[in-house]
Order: sequence, then structure tokens, then C-alpha cells
Amino acid sequence: MNIQAIIDAHSAEIQAIKSGLAMDFDAPAQRIINAGFERMGIDRFTRQGDDLWEMISCHLNGWDYERPPARLTQRWATY
Repeated sequence: MNIQAIIDAHSAEIQAIKSGLAMDFDAPAQRIINAGFERMGIDRFTRQGDDLWEMISCHLNGWDYERPPARLTQRWATY
């Protein structure tokens, strides 16, 4: 998965997600993130259990990505 390619292709939507997370205190964060991925037409979660939002956030911040536990990705996917 080329995270930089996703960032390049969908930079406006990624910024919209980040803005929503910073400004919309009435909606759960996971709902904002999931809605953004739906607008991008990309599945947020891979078949292997990775979370593309976490991958993007880590890439943009220079952090190492670690796959979240399945119990979290399952919960996050339900919002």
C-alpha cells in the first residue's frame, strides 16, 4: 500500500478530516474519519487489519506505524 500516493491523490479530503477532528466536537472522531474515507471511495481498513488513517497519520508525523488491535479496528469500523 503506497500511503504517499493516497495522500497525494486525496490531500483535500485528508485536510477535511483533520479539520473535522479539530473543529467538530459533536461528532465522534471515528465517524468523521470513516465518512472521509467513504467520500474518497477507499476502504479505511485493509483485509490484513491495517488502518489507513493510522498509517497516514503516522506517515505525516514521522512516526512508526503499528497495526492496531483487531478489537479496536472492529469498533472503529462501526461508527
